[in-house]
Amino acid sequence: MSRKLSIILVCTLCLVGSVTHASTLWNGDFSKGTNGLEGWWTYLPNPAAQSVTVVDGSAVIYNADQTIAGDAKLGQWFGDPVVGASNALTFDFKATVAAGDGWAGLGVGVEYKDAGGTWLKTDWMNLWDTASYTSGWVTQTLASTTPANAASFQVIFDTWAGDGGVVTATVDNVSMVPEPATMVLLGIGGLVALRRKHA
Repeated sequence: MSRKLSIILVCTLCLVGSVTHASTLWNGDFSKGTNGLEGWWTYLPNPAAQSVTVVDGSAVIYNADQTIAGDAKLGQWFGDPVVGASNALTFDFKATVAAGDGWAGLGVGVEYKDAGGTWLKTDWMNLWDTASYTSGWVTQTLASTTPANAASFQVIFDTWAGDGGVVTATVDNVSMVPEPATMVLLGIGGLVALRRKHA
């Protein structure tokens, strides 16, 4: 290996080490903006029975809607995903769910779309096992791999409730980062291509 390629390899590995600690998600601690939700979108089809607020530095999604189409959501869009990258969505979470005589639940997903806005796939995790969360905070991780042709992706926290159900979901410290192994492989692949080019 030439001295030039050795220097590039060292710089790439240093860059990989720094990238793996940088979140591609904005305002994951809900501290930015006048309401703490800067960078995030909300979907509340029934505002009289739904809300998303920031309380003590955490986002609280409340849903007491009584219709089937009444999902209350919190999400954020990203651009320029790395095709083939394995991403780790990590967040702190707690919830209370009172189904009553009806139904209620919640989950989190990572959704990918192509440049034309066509849906490609969603990696999903159900969070309705409420026995795990009523005692306090739990850290969750959802692994997600970027598909071919992906031009954008988003994180969605989704709650649903009906016929007397009520959901209160609290999230904080949300981050979405490429996994270290993926970034190392991508870096090595780039070096191999560069070496062939200069061979």
